[in-house]
Amino acid sequence: MADKVTLKNISDTLGISIATVHRALSGKDRVSIKTRDRIIQCASEMGYQPTFLANPAPVRYKMNFAFICPDNLFYQEIIHGAKTATSEYGTTGLTTHFLSAPDYSPETQMQQLRAIINEKNYDGVAICPTHTMLLNPLINSLVEAGIPVVTFNNDISESKRNCFIGEEPLVSGSFTAQLYSMILPSNSTVAILQSLVSAEGLRLRIKGFEDYIHNNPKLKISGKYDFFDSIENAYKIARELLLSTKVDAIFINSMMGTIGASKAISELKHHYHPLLIGYDMNNDIKGFIKSNVILGTLLQSPVRQGYLVVKKLFELCNMKDRLKTIKRNAIYLPIQLILKSNLEQNNDYEVFHYSIESE
Repeated sequence: MADKVTLKNISDTLGISIATVHRALSGKDRVSIKTRDRIIQCASEMGYQPTFLANPAPVRYKMNFAFICPDNLFYQEIIHGAKTATSEYGTTGLTTHFLSAPDYSPETQMQQLRAIINEKNYDGVAICPTHTMLLNPLINSLVEAGIPVVTFNNDISESKRNCFIGEEPLVSGSFTAQLYSMILPSNSTVAILQSLVSAEGLRLRIKGFEDYIHNNPKLKISGKYDFFDSIENAYKIARELLLSTKVDAIFINSMMGTIGASKAISELKHHYHPLLIGYDMNNDIKGFIKSNVILGTLLQSPVRQGYLVVKKLFELCNMKDRLKTIKRNAIYLPIQLILKSNLEQNNDYEVFHYSIESE
């Protein structure tokens, strides 16, 4: 009969202290997600069987997460990252259920959250909230019921959510305004195309841009136009601006707007060619950068966002006994400016293994 696998065996195999192995396998804190994953995987492969003491706190098994986000191209990248993280917890039986909503419907997200509250069939919830006022009380109800909530991409910072993962939108908007101010001559005009001002992240991008212009009045904002995150609307608005007002630059706060406005500039660039630095990346935006239609785009690491969200939720679910004592926090991912010169260097899919230290 084979000898029983001990904590020391796992410790020796991985070159990690016995105390760290014990903390990871008992679900305690002060162990990074990456290290905990290695220990759990090694323990499973070695056939480790825990000895349950009087008050055990083992890593929870067979958890179900709800992952709620809009249904469009950008969020497919976030889902890709979330699926990768979920697969790394194969030995724990974690399942992530992806609940999409058409466009950015807050009504659908409200229905999804109410169902989760009533049916109590999920251990943790990840959500890209599309409306601050409507979703805030439902997120609070989940947390008060002991269900961890991680927001991503868009935040509801005034809610009781446990963590936010994504870019810092005020900084993102301010960063773009600073770039425009460095590139454009004094008294240049900028038109703002905005989408979904009910979503905190997109609203704060606009605020960050406007605040910088207000405090550094080299440029003038010629007007603000709502395009409701529709590629076609952004295209029509940008086309009309180029044919009538001849603005020097366009600031736009989403991927769909970037695609639509870039299409208009591409068609009319010989007539008039304003400056545009967009958001996010797909094959269309990549083509617009390559052909010098737009100067560049800002990335917010969507694949990494999805990956880190699942990791953080897993950590929080294994700390439920002291969830109310954990400080609410945010994990801000760095903004990356992509120009034609570094276009081929971007590959968000290659970088997944980030460590989230416990609180």
